Amino acid sequence: DTSEVVRFFEARAARGDGTSHQLLASLYERGQMVEQDVCLALFHYAVAARLFKETGTQAEVRVAGERRATLARTLPIPVVAKIWRQASSWTPNRNRYRCPHSRGLDKTQ
Repeated sequence: DTSEVVRFFEARAARGDGTSHQLLASLYERGQMVEQDVCLALFHYAVAARLFKETGTQAEVRVAGERRATLARTLPIPVVAKIWRQASSWTPNRNRYRCPHSRGLDKTQ
């Protein structure tokens, strides 16, 4: 069951696993096993890059950072800023992030 797989990685990500954040980011970016959500993808890439940087895994930092930058260029600056603030303050076991677009934020802002 794909939803069970996604829940497994969400649980690992919630505990601070950078690889799970990167996998979730990829799934949300592509819309595989989940509804496509660029905001959630950006959030998970940003958290993954931060976690990889903290653990000194430079190759993963580079990959997550490149994807994060690519997605950030597709969104309005206020949306990126909000996601960045939330990703920067994220700590393990906090509530799951919700995309500002999901609450009706105009993409032209």
